[in-house]
Amino acid sequence: MKSRPTIFLSGVSPEFGSFRDAVENEVEMKGCFAENQPGFPPDHRTVEEMLRHKLHEADAVIHIVGFRYGAERNERPANVSRRSYTQLEFDIAREMQKPVYVFLSKDANVRDDAKPEERPEDAEAAAFQLAHREGVQKSDHLYYFFQDKAELCKLVAEIPPVQAADFQADISRIDRYAPADLIGRESVLSVAWNKVRRAETPRPHVITFVALGGEGKTSLVAKWAAELAHENWPGCDAVFAWSFYSQGTREQVAASSDLFLKEALVFFGDAELANSAQGAFDKGRRLAQLVGQQRALLILDGLEPLQYSPTSPTPGELKDQGIAALLKGLSANSNSLCVVTTRYSIPDLRAYWQATASEHELKSLSVEAGVDLLQRLGVKGTQEEFEKLVADVKGHALTLNLLGSYLHDAHAGDIRKRDLVKLEEANAEEQGGHAFRVMDAYVTSFQSSMGSQPVPQDVEHGLRAHATFSPDERALAILQLLGLFDRPASAGTGNGDRSSCLLLWPTWRPQRGFQA
Repeated sequence: MKSRPTIFLSGVSPEFGSFRDAVENEVEMKGCFAENQPGFPPDHRTVEEMLRHKLHEADAVIHIVGFRYGAERNERPANVSRRSYTQLEFDIAREMQKPVYVFLSKDANVRDDAKPEERPEDAEAAAFQLAHREGVQKSDHLYYFFQDKAELCKLVAEIPPVQAADFQADISRIDRYAPADLIGRESVLSVAWNKVRRAETPRPHVITFVALGGEGKTSLVAKWAAELAHENWPGCDAVFAWSFYSQGTREQVAASSDLFLKEALVFFGDAELANSAQGAFDKGRRLAQLVGQQRALLILDGLEPLQYSPTSPTPGELKDQGIAALLKGLSANSNSLCVVTTRYSIPDLRAYWQATASEHELKSLSVEAGVDLLQRLGVKGTQEEFEKLVADVKGHALTLNLLGSYLHDAHAGDIRKRDLVKLEEANAEEQGGHAFRVMDAYVTSFQSSMGSQPVPQDVEHGLRAHATFSPDERALAILQLLGLFDRPASAGTGNGDRSSCLLLWPTWRPQRGFQA
């Protein structure tokens, strides 16, 4: 897989601001990363120093040339000719031997509409710009004329670095878990990714978030990934996300990395090894090499099925050689960032905890964040009632989500009805104990509103009566069916035979198989 090229966009902002934005969109849709800098934030460096830094990081330069001279340095040595910043970008790029692709407007009318504050440039500046246009056309650089924004974008799409881009992103296994809003979660991910983009030393290679089920690990990472996707993956060469939750967490389920390694190796460019009989260790080591040699983002969500349980003699250690080889390889040497979520700490990476493989315990929601969440879910009450409820469930994010939704749906948001959910009877040390209590309350609520008609207990009656079920009966039936699974159920579960699921319906209890 090729690295994702970074293309620097050069052009006078008042003249070609929207043109540059259109080109940015074009090259990023084709898989490149565009450096489109209309201005610079406050900095101790000079503008020229910052331009040199940006151009050094670029793989190619698109230089858009019109009839405006543009901004220039306030002071310059007496023996240095006038050069605008846009012209300096061209000069510096050639000095650095960067590929420069020049696009000239066909006439002075091909530009953005002038803003009221725009003033005519002095005669000398205009002459210098005309000289620059003529000089470009007399040089050995290829150049292209464009008559409008659409033609410029079409020409840009045909230059070699854009045509050769091979950017891929696959977050389909986790993006469904991205919430609309993420409350009370300050993430280190953006800081870490910026360090990776700038190739800073030291920088993180692997970041692990550790927390109990329902604390929001997956939501945090999925939301961050979705935001990067919205920004078109700035500075990223490739993105691949995988969830191990689909393998369940029961000891009797044989969890392994085989399918993940196969899919990831194909994605990162080694289909031959992916389909070979090589062992998991060799595949994991090779995947670490492929991922680490570029600025990639690898997300591994819900790793605990591949770890020993806390009650084993080796709690948390990786029981899968492929994943162990991958994570150790990335921790030792990588240009990428790997983000892991799990319920258990990973002692296999202990040697790197203080260096390239940091672990972060995801804390429960603060009282303030918990109150905010409940209020957004439509719960109504006093500040004291809100704070007591958050404290009673110890800020557990999933329980607050479930309880807030339950109060809103069943009791018009009245927080005083929380007493109907016997939270004090839940085992506070059990993962999700409070959450199970809330689900029990949902069942009681549905049953109480169904009147005297019981839920059909035999399959034949159930199938005949399905069309006449009330909304509460259907909701309870769905809860009962979901309780049969300890992992996500695909549309094809049961080979399309509804009765194969319904046969087990009367055996449901909310404590069975609930996956926070």
